[in-house]
Amino acid sequence: TTSHDYKLKPLKETVVNINYKQSGIGSNSCGPVLNHKYRLQEREFDFTFRFLGANINDINPFEEANKVIIK
Repeated sequence: TTSHDYKLKPLKETVVNINYKQSGIGSNSCGPVLNHKYRLQEREFDFTFRFLGANINDINPFEEANKVIIK
């Protein structure tokens, strides 16, 4: 964790965050309450996604994914 994005260290991997939905601005913490039609109300839902791997710079992403990362 850093206080500024320019302090982040580059990674060899690509990091992807996948969200089903994202709540709009307006949580009443710094302004008006979020309009009811924009609130996330679901209790159960189905959500799927799929990635298609690609070889870049002679790196096979499927081989990379199977390597053990030791910190």
